[in-house]
Amino acid sequence: MRNRITMIGRGSPGGKGAGLLRIQSILSGFYPDGNCGGISVEVPETVILLSDVFELFVKENNLDPEYAAAGTDQQTALKFRMASFPALIVGEIRSIFNGASGPLAVRSSSLTEDSLEIPLAGLFATKMIPNNHPDPNIRFMQLIEAVKFIYASTWFRGARDGFRAAGIDINTEKMAVVIQKVHGVQHGQFFYPMFSGVGRSFNHYPFNGCSRESGIVELAAGLGKTIVDGGRKWLYSPEKPGAPPPASIKDLLDSGQVNLWTINLNPPDKQNPFSETEYMSLQPLKRLEQDGQIDALCSTYSAESDRLEMGYRKNGFKLIDFSPVLRGRLFDFNSCISGLMQVFRNRTGSEIEIEFAVNKKPGGESAADLALLQIRPMKKILSADIPPIENPDKNRMIVYSDTVMGNVFLEGIEDFVYIHPSDFSPLNTVQMSAEIEYINRNLIYKDRSYILSGFGRWGTSDPALGIPVKWPQISGACLIIESTLPDMNPELSQGSHFFHNILNTGTAYMSVENRGREAEAFIDYEYLEAQAEIFRGTFFRHVVLDKSVRVIVDGNSRKGAVLK
Repeated sequence: MRNRITMIGRGSPGGKGAGLLRIQSILSGFYPDGNCGGISVEVPETVILLSDVFELFVKENNLDPEYAAAGTDQQTALKFRMASFPALIVGEIRSIFNGASGPLAVRSSSLTEDSLEIPLAGLFATKMIPNNHPDPNIRFMQLIEAVKFIYASTWFRGARDGFRAAGIDINTEKMAVVIQKVHGVQHGQFFYPMFSGVGRSFNHYPFNGCSRESGIVELAAGLGKTIVDGGRKWLYSPEKPGAPPPASIKDLLDSGQVNLWTINLNPPDKQNPFSETEYMSLQPLKRLEQDGQIDALCSTYSAESDRLEMGYRKNGFKLIDFSPVLRGRLFDFNSCISGLMQVFRNRTGSEIEIEFAVNKKPGGESAADLALLQIRPMKKILSADIPPIENPDKNRMIVYSDTVMGNVFLEGIEDFVYIHPSDFSPLNTVQMSAEIEYINRNLIYKDRSYILSGFGRWGTSDPALGIPVKWPQISGACLIIESTLPDMNPELSQGSHFFHNILNTGTAYMSVENRGREAEAFIDYEYLEAQAEIFRGTFFRHVVLDKSVRVIVDGNSRKGAVLK
């Protein structure tokens, strides 16, 4: 297997870069011919700008994070965009990309990103560019501008808040950049892979009788932004690839993927160099039908039999459940991905999370190409010395949950931030993000940890599924609670940067699901409403409790409580 990674500079490759180098090394040892059960596996062609390039860029242009703190993200991005790129580095980049065309992903790879100790996954920017302009000079200019945008994101407000919450001096951060060929296929003016995915070698929420050690995989048609941003996708256990998540057919249909991310190869309607999605396009699922891609990805609902039938049928609702791949064995994807996760887990000595993209080979061949885009370590939280929760006394509890993650015991917590069910509407989740960011920032600067409770999925990119916050907007919370309502009942926060950060920061997590009269889990809103109010916004309320509380989260029993 030939080396597909080129490095420029002499510094660190950062988190993503180091992960790609590790993938390349492991693949060379275990899959030297690049074949994994009939599927071609590789790292896409990649160039890593090492961290000293960032240092040189900042030094030559007299850039200062204190300047960024005094301005907006757009002002910071503009300052970086107007700065000059080091001449020697420009020559090296140009010599590599001279004459090259086709979409590129320009990704952050900071020193702290994707580490177990200081996880900041998803905190910095990624920029997809079509790289297809007929003028090579313009293609090169767009590439350099994308790199500058990634550099600028090192000092964006969200990054500054995230660093402060993690106790890191932002002046110590250095940014490497990964420039990667996008794994996909052109369909008219759009470019995207057949499907993308995230695989984790350990599953904190096993279902269908599967073991935690068998892991979990999430898939979505198109680019992986759908998954890492917490959008709608398909979730399955490699132990039982044909078994759907435990839900009714109606719930599966209601929660299925409804659109896909693509790269738009045409010039954008409006140039916006300060947007990550300037050259991206969110397309409806009809795009898959038009491009002849949906047949291999869906089942069709039959109203007559009230069943899902594998594959595409002209009449009936189409659910993207990947059944032709997972059950019909269009190609042996599941054996390949589960084997890769096991190899990476064994070789790295820790549980891992990988991101990948898959294309079916043309010409009717029963094989595919799988590109490994990223690997990061993942904590396995199972045991800790915490008090057991036995025979729960609801009179002593503000919150009780029978679906938790982690092993956490906290004392002395006084601040509780929540939204009352009567103040919640799925139509207002975007506005809720801005309000909680304001509360979170104030509490971080006062160095006060707090309990945060909301409805739906925290950190989703789909406002219809929950509150679409980024991690820095709630990074001061020591306990995060996801509750459900009859009209807001998505699956738990798995497979996203947000989920990764919950795991690796040791943040306690509880789910309080709406199950009608059978519900044991609860939040005592009456008690919360009687507490001293510090802030009441349009949606959220911040109260200081009349006495400090204890937080117990027992991942082994899957029970958790906030005790008075």
